[in-house]
Order: sequence, then structure tokens, then C-alpha cells
Amino acid sequence: MSVIHVRNVPEDLAARLQARAREHRRSMEAEVRMILAEAMLPRPVFQGPRHLNFDLIASLDLEEVVLEPMNPELHEIDS
Repeated sequence: MSVIHVRNVPEDLAARLQARAREHRRSMEAEVRMILAEAMLPRPVFQGPRHLNFDLIASLDLEEVVLEPMNPELHEIDS
């Protein structure tokens, strides 16, 4: 396992970290490990709404509606 030393931590930050660790019934060291592990989790990519409001689209009185794919790299394969 690696060891990380963090220097020059402001007193107020250390106090809040200690309080958070106490809240979660962990040592400060265990709390820091948890925070680092959570911070390094992959973040989901927002891809826009999962549904379309067809009533809203119809109320816009548009002659033509063009719907683009969420991922432009995806396209239909010609058979």
C-alpha cells in the first residue's frame, strides 16, 4: 500500500474532517481514504433527457422536427 502525507492542511479543514470522521464513526485516516475513493469513482456522463415530450413538440407548431442521436458516432448500418 502507498502512503500519502498531506502537509499544510488548514486548521478549519482539519477540524471539519475530524468532525465528519466522528459522524461516520471512523478515524480521520479512514475518512480521508473514503473521501479519496469516492472522489475517484467514474462519473456518469450526462446524455440529455431520456424521453421526449411529444405534446410540447406538437404545441410548437413546427413544420419539421429533426431529432439528432445522443451520440453522433452511432448511426444505422446500411444493409
